[in-house]
Amino acid sequence: MGGTLNYTDFRNYFREKYGLTHNESKEICDMVLETIKECLILNDTIDIQGFGRMESKFYQASRRKHPVTKIMYDVPAKYKLKFTAYKPFKDQWKDSKKGIKLVHPSGEVK
Repeated sequence: MGGTLNYTDFRNYFREKYGLTHNESKEICDMVLETIKECLILNDTIDIQGFGRMESKFYQASRRKHPVTKIMYDVPAKYKLKFTAYKPFKDQWKDSKKGIKLVHPSGEVK
């Protein structure tokens, strides 16, 4: 692994890791991703212990000054998606970047 996983790669990784059929892995991935999308669209916060928090965060409209031209401009109010990794996951991720070898479900050592 390494690099970017698209939907098909993610589904196939999930299928291999848990020994599921193609249809089972597709159905589970679709349900999980659809639920996450629905919750975020409804401005709910998804808080998964040991992993992190996903939320739709509102930012107020503001007036700012361009640093070079010094001209004032308006920034409209907006929503942004925000992910905050919790300590257990963040520590595991940091350890993976320090050269600690992780074993992929296929047996490949990273």
